Amino acid sequence: MNKKKHHWAKMLVRLPPPLKAWVVEEAERNCASHNSEVIRCVRERMEREKAAASLAKAKLRGVAASAAAE
Repeated sequence: MNKKKHHWAKMLVRLPPPLKAWVVEEAERNCASHNSEVIRCVRERMEREKAAASLAKAKLRGVAASAAAE
């Protein structure tokens, strides 16, 4: 049997107690592991930042196009 191995980087993260409690609650609510909740949060943040960067670039292109048209 040829199993594909994932090469995941391990990382130790120290969380303040209120943040740890939130992760535990969210994981339980979503029937997920603590690890997967942290990954979900980081991925959501990455997507928001990518979207914000794309929007900023689009606005800059719009401003440049408006200036060129004048």
